[in-house]
Formats: sequence, structure tokens, C-alpha cells
Amino acid sequence: MHLGSVLMRPMVETGYARRIAKLVRIINLKPVDELHFQFDPFFDGKVESIREALRQVSAEKIQRSNPRIDIKTTIVDDRSQPFMRAKFADGGIYKIKTANLTGVQILEQLDRLILQREPRTWEQTRLPRSRGK
Repeated sequence: MHLGSVLMRPMVETGYARRIAKLVRIINLKPVDELHFQFDPFFDGKVESIREALRQVSAEKIQRSNPRIDIKTTIVDDRSQPFMRAKFADGGIYKIKTANLTGVQILEQLDRLILQREPRTWEQTRLPRSRGK
């Protein structure tokens, strides 16, 4: 097999990457005023998941849904559990402890909290087809 043909093949997304991509396309941060991420990089548990969620929420696609959102990051050195705090326009503040969650689960929890305040319409849930018929 020629190496060039292997390099030209499209990359196959894993299930995790597909779920992240779907959440990035449909998540809407309009009702969110502030997101605060706090983690200790030397915590014994999982910190990769909160860093993944922070990276995805900081993406331009998601921030276009609410350009006025305030995203804060605090890196501490006290071996505390990582968490994400969401402050909503209606005054609600929710803290999600992320030590035992994956990046997808963190984004899904945030999406559930957002949907309680602003439900999606049918047009918003339909995803554009990228390939195929």
C-alpha cells in the first residue's frame, strides 16, 4: 500500500469526538452570564476533563452564541477537586464537580442546565449533514 493513499484518507472520528462535535454545534450560551473553571493541575483525580470542557467552551463557535459571556479560569495549588460554576442571567448559580466526569459529561450537564432556561426549537436541534445524500 502506498503511504500517500493512507495519508489522504479522511480521519474517522471516534464516538467521543462525535459527541463533542455535536455538543459544540448545538450548545447555546445565551442564558449564561459567567462560567468559572477552577482546577489544580496536580490533583490526584481527573483534571483533563475540565480542561477539555474549558477548551470546548472557549471555542469561537460556542462563544458566538453569547459574545458577552465572561469565562474565568482559576488554577490553584491546594489539591482541591476541580469544578465548574455557571452563573445564569436569571440569578441561578450552579456548581458542577468534575472530578469523576468526562469532558462530554461536563458539557452535557451544562447543556441540561441551559435547556431548563431556554428550550431549543426543532430547527436548532437539526444538525446539518456534512456528507452523504
